[in-house]
Amino acid sequence: MRIKNYTWRNVGDVPYPVYDFGVNLNGAVHWIDYSHKRDTSIYSFDIDEEQIHPIPLSLELRNTYLDEVDLGVLGNYLSIYQNSMNYLDIWSMKDYGVAESWTKLCILKTSILHEARLFPVTFWRDGEILISCMDGLLVYYNQEKGNFTALKVYYPKEKVHEYHAFSYRSSFFSLKDVASKAGLRVVDVKFKK
Repeated sequence: MRIKNYTWRNVGDVPYPVYDFGVNLNGAVHWIDYSHKRDTSIYSFDIDEEQIHPIPLSLELRNTYLDEVDLGVLGNYLSIYQNSMNYLDIWSMKDYGVAESWTKLCILKTSILHEARLFPVTFWRDGEILISCMDGLLVYYNQEKGNFTALKVYYPKEKVHEYHAFSYRSSFFSLKDVASKAGLRVVDVKFKK
């Protein structure tokens, strides 16, 4: 899409497989290429330049088998979420485009979340991390105390069978369009602690 004149045009084929919607950050859509089992790579498509760029990984990330990882944005940083049985590793690129700037935050899962797949949603108040669990639980993680607190989410159960939490920033992607392509519906929810 050409933003300047609001028209769509084909800019060519994508040379690397795109498996999902990607992550929007810094005017580019980012995605993970899982097609090489031992060599996971991240690419970005700069919307203004209409060019694809590789995203550099740190030496530690290049030497790590990144199976079943998720890409996201946490605190305005491109981030990789790697779930294991006991840990959630969050890798964040603190200086965009610089391989050596990837930093790792390791979160020990509690017995309740032991096998759950966790997806960080956003930084919340006082540096806590809001996390969505694959089984529908929504928690926040207190980095100072190293503990999780479950949130109660009230939603119309007669209309919604399950929910997924994610962070959304205004962009040329409509929230309702993105959700509907993923088979989801946008509803209002209220949080109570």
